[in-house]
Amino acid sequence: MMQNFKHVVITGSGVTGLSYLRFLLSRPWESIQLVDKNLDYATKVCAWFKEHLPPEKQHKFEIVPALSPDMMTKETTLMISPGWRTTAPDNAHILQALDDCGGHYCTDMDLLFAACAPYDLSIVGVTGTNGKTTTASLLAHVCQAAGRKVMLGGNIGVGVLDFIPHLATLEILIIEISSFQLMQMKTGGFTHGIFLNFTPDHLDYHVSLAEYFNAKARIADATNVYLPSADHGEKPLAPQSNEQSNQQSWMAGLCQQRAHKPNLSTVGEAPTDTLQMIHHAPEKSIAYVAAQGTVILEQETIRRINHVDNGAFVAAVAMDLGIPPKAIQDAMCTYESPPHRQQLVGACAGGTGRLTFINDSKATNVAAALEAVKNYPHIQWLIGGVFKEGILDLPTSILKTVSGVFCFGKDGPLLSDSLRHHFPDLPCQCVSTLGEAFHAALDAALAVSGEETAHEATILLSPLCASFDQFKNFEHRGQVFQELVQQYISDTV
Repeated sequence: MMQNFKHVVITGSGVTGLSYLRFLLSRPWESIQLVDKNLDYATKVCAWFKEHLPPEKQHKFEIVPALSPDMMTKETTLMISPGWRTTAPDNAHILQALDDCGGHYCTDMDLLFAACAPYDLSIVGVTGTNGKTTTASLLAHVCQAAGRKVMLGGNIGVGVLDFIPHLATLEILIIEISSFQLMQMKTGGFTHGIFLNFTPDHLDYHVSLAEYFNAKARIADATNVYLPSADHGEKPLAPQSNEQSNQQSWMAGLCQQRAHKPNLSTVGEAPTDTLQMIHHAPEKSIAYVAAQGTVILEQETIRRINHVDNGAFVAAVAMDLGIPPKAIQDAMCTYESPPHRQQLVGACAGGTGRLTFINDSKATNVAAALEAVKNYPHIQWLIGGVFKEGILDLPTSILKTVSGVFCFGKDGPLLSDSLRHHFPDLPCQCVSTLGEAFHAALDAALAVSGEETAHEATILLSPLCASFDQFKNFEHRGQVFQELVQQYISDTV
């Protein structure tokens, strides 16, 4: 039965806010207020919605600059975007007013789960600090190649509400989901939940590392759960002190907490460089991702999917969805990484050697960047932007592959000072912009390749920082890098 909305209030005109409007366009409602302090921008991006309204409803849609308690009524549905925190002190009076008058709030995930109820669907949620996009897109690729009717969305592809018109024709939904969404959704509905990994991130949004972990851990409410293997000893889920050193304890606690329920699979460490081990419940058997004699993850495949764990989680879920191992292997061999994630954007001769350009703009934290750093030789590393982690803590193993570092953006000086302190022999420059860093890295790479025969160098943008100081988002940053590469290659041909 289609829900009849009366008074709707939407927080923001970003990706989620606009998806709410598309959702409401085909549903009954009486009035809509969209809240955005940037009225000019909101008016522009919402113009299409108003154009689709009949004349009698034109005046029932308005854009207002601020959210206030007097907007709340018993008929109000407050549709919140991930950036609008229900736990933020500044929003407490809004939620209290809404509760006092008998209204309610919801998220896009809540609306999706309600819409999915009449259908027999597999709904896969993919979360973790790093690797979400690769894992979600790889799983979608495997399912599509096997002939399954699948749709990919969430933080990648379409918004989750854009699934709804297609539900009757689909078998599988794959959703890349953030801690913001997991923390705020009121209902659950995942049939399969993947929690890839956990490292510090988004502490500008979450009040503590414990809150961040526990938001992610809500994925374990799914019917079938896939977690990293961990010690199953008696350890608390979220210790109240020494948070960072207890991250592994939290995951161990989550594994233990979920172990008494059926359908838990833990993905373990690889016993060799080419195979990954899966502890597969409910049989509790140990299988390699060479299931039924088929080697799913070979070395070239592992490099293509950025990390062996991505493939292991995908293999575990795909097999549970009924996809044969040979089909999984074949699909993984044809997978290409999404843009801005260890994306090869160019290569050319340079000096007496070869230059390779890798766009890893999506690496907005240290752990993600380190995954790229270990994969390429003779790296000139471009880092910078808004650093979110307080202390730059890099392992000495970076010296095996990194030849020089070029810092840029808002926190470039902070990063370069830290690098010079901890790695005094590693060449490091601090400049203002990505363009300046790119050209400085080129000069360094060409100087080295001119000295050595058949020298291979890598210009790697893996910034380990957010992009909002100089760019719209990480995609914009990656596009700028790609344009710099293309311009350089065209000038040298």
